[in-house]
Amino acid sequence: MKNEYTVNKELMRSWARQWHFASGADMGLFVLWVITAVCGIAGTAKFCITSGKITDLLISLWLVGIAVYKLFFSKYFVWNKRFDQLSKSYGLSQWQRVTEFLDDEVKLSENGSSVSFKYSQIKKLKEKGNLVMLLLDNGLAVRIYKDAFVDCSWEECKKLLVEKMTPKK
Repeated sequence: MKNEYTVNKELMRSWARQWHFASGADMGLFVLWVITAVCGIAGTAKFCITSGKITDLLISLWLVGIAVYKLFFSKYFVWNKRFDQLSKSYGLSQWQRVTEFLDDEVKLSENGSSVSFKYSQIKKLKEKGNLVMLLLDNGLAVRIYKDAFVDCSWEECKKLLVEKMTPKK
């Protein structure tokens, strides 16, 4: 079974827009930045109501600015930088990413490099629309697309994954 798709700048930009929390730490950071934004907004409102010191306003606006950046824009810049680095090292503006589901392991290949992992390392499958994330026990995730299967369907692959992920008794 093989999942194959082309990675380009547009696809990587779409990854930045996808909200998914792979761990509790991701959710914790999200909550922290929301609280920071709320504190900054509250500080700005306090300044407007009480006509406080200008430094209070600047600190509040600074908190709001950082929180908004971290919540909405930082992932976009990180994914753009990651694409530019990969594109430069590969010497390509797009490339193929292939995920093969072999008998005893999953093999991920991209531009001549490959990495393999055992089915037992897959902790969880997360589906959202056409996207499927294979969450691994080491905190990493492998991204595949339901419509990118070359020689089978997603349903067939899902059946194999569930079967192989389940420990034998």
